[in-house]
Amino acid sequence: MKNKPKVFLFGTNCASVLNNLTIGFEKTGVPVKTVSYDFKRSKYNNYSKINCICGDNDPGKFKQQFYKIKGLFMLVQHLLWCDVVHVYGNMSRTSLWVISKLAKHKYVTFVGSDIRMPDKELAINPYFKYAYQNEGYEYKIEATNNTPDLLKFLKGLGFMFIVWDMDMFLDRSIIGRAEIVPHASMNMEADRNLAQPGDPKKILVVHSPTAPVAKGTYYVLTAIEKLRSKNIFFEFKLLKHLPNEEYQRALREADIYVDQLIWGGYGVAAQQALQMGKVVVAYISPERIKMYGEEMPVQNATINNLEEVLEKLISSDDLRKKIGEQSETYYKKMHEPGKVATKMLAAYSVLMQP
Repeated sequence: MKNKPKVFLFGTNCASVLNNLTIGFEKTGVPVKTVSYDFKRSKYNNYSKINCICGDNDPGKFKQQFYKIKGLFMLVQHLLWCDVVHVYGNMSRTSLWVISKLAKHKYVTFVGSDIRMPDKELAINPYFKYAYQNEGYEYKIEATNNTPDLLKFLKGLGFMFIVWDMDMFLDRSIIGRAEIVPHASMNMEADRNLAQPGDPKKILVVHSPTAPVAKGTYYVLTAIEKLRSKNIFFEFKLLKHLPNEEYQRALREADIYVDQLIWGGYGVAAQQALQMGKVVVAYISPERIKMYGEEMPVQNATINNLEEVLEKLISSDDLRKKIGEQSETYYKKMHEPGKVATKMLAAYSVLMQP
């Protein structure tokens, strides 16, 4: 692209990815407008750069119908303004059809449960069954996903595909080409240079159980109790029921952030911890290790060896310092909003070519 396009971001602000990408485009001087249909806005997410179609959070069914009609008018208005529209999440087929008629350059990115196919995940991920077969699994709706049908529908409408770590669910025989671009993340507290090391006399390990079954919180707590039984000197906190800004302030006091042990990838919350130079622990599947690259500093752990991984990290100040420095470097390269926005523009340009 010779000139910077006017970008319209539209969809779900899962883990603040839309908001953070908006910040990235603004940093790089790209004209951007962002609209979200999210009716239930999580207090963990940041919507500061997003025009939400509904003023009240979690409206009833009657109000939702009103907001959907309002949203279609907003959608058309923004489509007439933009050069590029980028959809995040599996939006309604009506809105996708409208986009296909009014937008020349249109892209879609999926965020997780919107295209995850449980049967395929179970076949390649030995730990997914511990969440999916649990009655409390938070994303049971995944069982209804017909991802091949969705991909065919979107391809037929002329959408192009940009993906991060959901690549395994995109059938190239259906969609053809796809570009891989990381999600953007930003911890506002770190951006104001408030990041601080934890108390050097007592190592602080934290975990955020936003979806406790899906994240494997039970196994985190089990490992923590085993470490305590060994009289290892450390502190542990669950970061739960905290608004976004309070959560970020709590995170900056931590030394080690335990992300998830089930899905095989690290989330946006882990990216925020990387930004602050924290040691991040998560289960990373072999497929995603290849995608993330050799420089990825996330410490790989499973439900079977988390105790040993944490004990090693808690016991070595030098190791944590080294990994923390790697965390900051990796974040700046992969997930800093401005860098992600630049990569996204490059992806748009590549996919525009015949």
